[in-house]
Amino acid sequence: GVKYLVNRGPSFTHVDPMHGFLLGLDPVHDSIRTLGRRPYMLNNLTILLGIRNPDNGLLNSLEDILRRARLDLLQGHKDELVALVNATAHMSITSALNAFLMLRSNGSNVERVYKDWKPGGVTPFDVMADWLKIFAESALYLAAFFRRKYLDQEMIEPAADADFVTAFVETLGNYTDSTQRERQLRVMHRLLNNMTYHDPGNISTFAGVVVGSSAVSPWHVYASAASGLWGRDHGGAAPFAGGQLLTAVTDLGLDASEQRLSTWWNSWLNTYDAAMAIGHRVLRSPDGDPRTLGLLDDLDQEFTQTGHPLLRFARAHYKVGVHEILERHPNMGFQEANVDAYSWATKVMIGLINMEPKQVEAGFLAFLLSRIVGVMKEDFWYRLPKSTVLRPSPIHWWESAPELVPLATA
Repeated sequence: GVKYLVNRGPSFTHVDPMHGFLLGLDPVHDSIRTLGRRPYMLNNLTILLGIRNPDNGLLNSLEDILRRARLDLLQGHKDELVALVNATAHMSITSALNAFLMLRSNGSNVERVYKDWKPGGVTPFDVMADWLKIFAESALYLAAFFRRKYLDQEMIEPAADADFVTAFVETLGNYTDSTQRERQLRVMHRLLNNMTYHDPGNISTFAGVVVGSSAVSPWHVYASAASGLWGRDHGGAAPFAGGQLLTAVTDLGLDASEQRLSTWWNSWLNTYDAAMAIGHRVLRSPDGDPRTLGLLDDLDQEFTQTGHPLLRFARAHYKVGVHEILERHPNMGFQEANVDAYSWATKVMIGLINMEPKQVEAGFLAFLLSRIVGVMKEDFWYRLPKSTVLRPSPIHWWESAPELVPLATA
């Protein structure tokens, strides 16, 4: 049966223009600018469990599950993993991840907790370790896939004792010195943190939770979520935005003036009447998408000495783009490009990918990983005994106005 299709009550966006996008726990401690600077796994626990400052024991236990999952995948299976990476390197990221998930689900013991499933019969903690195992294995596969497809290099095994983000960056292995590696780690934490908030109204998360409600393996839940991501109007906005930005850089050069950008945008809009990754409707404040503002603040800190020409270009490019679009569609309600618009440029700036057409799709990588956490969070909370009660969530804000959001009823 489909358990998730229940009346969950209306959703309301709460954005504090001083602090940005909130988790619904505390206006300052949980602002996007604060969360963006914390370790990614610490924020995962905040999102999954609603615990702002989880103790070290809980954090270490989750990292240990991720560590053992990586080792399980590598020990005795590395040749098979490399063979699969080579066999899927011609696919899109979403298609390749689907192939990996379907192969890993065949005979996997993560199905065991679903065999006698019934509403309320499986607790969140029954499935947590299994979800984390898929998260760890998917991250390792995607990193190896990334190296083969976009960098044309063989896989590097992550260090056995590395935390999740460090292991992920080390598997990518695209750094030349320790300073660059540390910058990649810092920015990757922030980029992943900025992209983790995905509630069920989003098409891919909704697909994942509906499939999960039928009690199939969580591997298939991830696959259904990934399948909903492709296309310019969904998670595919990240590579589409990267392609559009690369086209503008190629046409104009990095030193283009706003006047030349204006001419370029009018030509683009006359052809397509679409701007990639501009117009996020859910996360907005008077100054723009606060996730984007937080990421741009972080990038300003990372490049304080010399700046970065691609960031300067991207900011001018999207500023002019928003202006030109509002000239044509004055009633559209947005003020800035969203975080997807900058994600490809960010990966170029920190040296994970190069600024060339064949690597545009790699801008999707961090988004895909963050979506896995979004789906896992929804599955976790829906398996609580009182599964129709809304959890603390980015777009379910009721602490300050409880009468606005009645508890859902089955």
